[in-house]
Amino acid sequence: MIFKYLILFSTLQFPLLSFGQCDRASDSLALISLYNATNGSDWFNVWNLDQPMSSWHGIMLTIEGCVQCIDLDGVTDCDGNINNTGNNLIGQIPDSIGNLSMVESISFGNNFLTGPIPSSFGQLQKLQILILRSNSLTGSIPLELGNLHDLDILNLSYNNISGEIPVEIGLLNKLNYLFLFDNDLSGPIPSTFSGLSGLFAFGAAGNRLTGEIPAFLGEMQLHRIDLHDNEFIGCFPEELRSLCDDDVNFSGNIALPWQGDFDQFCSSTTQIGAPCEDGFPYTINSINANCDCIGTFTSLSETAETIIKIYPNPAIHDLQIGDENNNDKLYCTISSMEGHHINTFETNHFDVSNLSSGIYLLEIQNKKSGKRNIIRFIKQ
Repeated sequence: MIFKYLILFSTLQFPLLSFGQCDRASDSLALISLYNATNGSDWFNVWNLDQPMSSWHGIMLTIEGCVQCIDLDGVTDCDGNINNTGNNLIGQIPDSIGNLSMVESISFGNNFLTGPIPSSFGQLQKLQILILRSNSLTGSIPLELGNLHDLDILNLSYNNISGEIPVEIGLLNKLNYLFLFDNDLSGPIPSTFSGLSGLFAFGAAGNRLTGEIPAFLGEMQLHRIDLHDNEFIGCFPEELRSLCDDDVNFSGNIALPWQGDFDQFCSSTTQIGAPCEDGFPYTINSINANCDCIGTFTSLSETAETIIKIYPNPAIHDLQIGDENNNDKLYCTISSMEGHHINTFETNHFDVSNLSSGIYLLEIQNKKSGKRNIIRFIKQ
């Protein structure tokens, strides 16, 4: 089969050129390798290998007749749009994909590709769009992707990619869109990302990224950041206040202030005392002066049979307290998060207007049953 196509393209009298120039024979062999490696006979849109490349679904050619775009995500548009149809590619991406020296756009989104991302992608010096989203790719992000200096869009979301984000990605100074959603990535955001001066949108939610949020994110041209459901710690850098009018999501990072609620950060003057979670049961947690999420143990296990409700929370003026036995008398104590006593009362409501904005502990004891609960509330 391969010999047949070598003869076919040699008759077209296109000379063999060095890498980086048009070589139709090399391109055709690379596409045939892709077709065979991904069960091409069962694709939704099957190529007729007896017809010219220009007739193959998802292929666009340059004026010289070399591959300029491969778009096999279900809709041929070659512009980086997200399509959810796919083309039923099953198997691994062959290393020969790196021989397409003139290609500018590749989209294999919404298929059933497995195995690693070939490092040979790093050979595609003209590549501007690389979309591999919604497959089952494994392994790490190849360091060689850092060679793609014309890359504008990199989308590796919804795979099973693991390891850390390579620092080499921070060398892609033409990158505008970087999406790594829902993989198994770990480690910090590389410091080299500070050099991505043109980055418009960065999404890596649903991973296991760690460390503190870099302050340089607030100094870039970003208008969308989605890093929810990771494992970041510390406080929000004050530099991020420049993004308060943009699309920013850190929710689900439970050790951050307000468990990552960026709107709370934007509307607050201080993060000290903000609620957070350390992941341990029977603790009430808050951010201390060192931006650590510190837990205070409670005796919640003693009150498992008692339902306590306070509302509204956050409170501005009047705080209402009740339990499942509304006629029982409650003995209530308000303390600071550091445990300093502030007030005691025996009514089912309390005027918190004179309290400073912040987080407090409310200890509630049912005088009839003796059951006790400690609840955290916020004074706005």
